[in-house]
Amino acid sequence: MMEKIQKLKGYHAILGWLKVCNLFAFQNPGYMKENFIIVIESLHLPDKGDQYNVHELSPEKLKIREVVMIDIANDSVANSDYKPSEDPSKFHSNKSGRGPLTGKWQDVVSI
Repeated sequence: MMEKIQKLKGYHAILGWLKVCNLFAFQNPGYMKENFIIVIESLHLPDKGDQYNVHELSPEKLKIREVVMIDIANDSVANSDYKPSEDPSKFHSNKSGRGPLTGKWQDVVSI
């Protein structure tokens, strides 16, 4: 499903949209109309995203669940969506000392 949405909006638009969804959950902006509904449930845990059933889904829902892993440092981005200042594979935070994310960063990043 994320691929379908990404084709419609673009990578950075999706990330921005997800940030908005996290801030304003369950609000439908007027331009979305009443017949359009999309629900994204996220849970931020102190792990690397490798727990199997964090939402405690029933066996029926587990069968139809789709897990989409997003690699923010290595996934391709359309030129029209690319901003070097927002590239996690190049950005280093002076404040936290984190970054840039390179290679198999998920395996070496501390939680």
